[in-house]
Amino acid sequence: MERKNYLIACGGHGRVLLDTLLLNQVNVDGIIDPNMKEGTQVFGITVIGDDSFILSLNPSEIRLINGIGVQKNTNKRKEIYEEWTFLGYEFLGGIHPSALISSECSLSSSAQIMAGAVLQNRVIIKDNAVINTRASIDHDCSIGKHAFVSPGAIVCGGVTIGDSAFVGAGAILLPGLIIGENAVIGAGAVVTKNVPPNVCLTGNPARIVKS
Repeated sequence: MERKNYLIACGGHGRVLLDTLLLNQVNVDGIIDPNMKEGTQVFGITVIGDDSFILSLNPSEIRLINGIGVQKNTNKRKEIYEEWTFLGYEFLGGIHPSALISSECSLSSSAQIMAGAVLQNRVIIKDNAVINTRASIDHDCSIGKHAFVSPGAIVCGGVTIGDSAFVGAGAILLPGLIIGENAVIGAGAVVTKNVPPNVCLTGNPARIVKS
């Protein structure tokens, strides 16, 4: 029996992801979003309930899709992913048809690669990570679990981005850097040095503004 696919959350990021999945002719059987009225449709896909609906289904019969984007002062994407995988549910990612991805990349099945993204050879994208619209990840980079690389960011070769780190829109990370877990790099920042975990950087050159 073919497994059914359900999208969790359908705000801005969720709609972009849903569009990607539909372009790839992936069957999305419903949307789970307690903030949307049941019966509402998005791109022809119906909102069918909240988390209780998922719990009524056997994990072996369905796959979940993480439609949660970036939320201030929280990592809800990570929380949702870990909560449901702990219960045995599997997450499905998505790759936009316009993304340019080397055959030498290693991508988690739950990674999300948006329109126009570029991934060069020997790039590793781990579980639940997002490479957003027109972001560029050059050779030999590693993007950690739950990391979020925003639209237009440029990650030069050999960069390691830690778990749950956030790279803002249009930021530039110079070659060979190590970005610590949970670090936040502001939009447009130019990062020239390694970044410790749990700090926030902005500016050109980027400087720590919060730890």
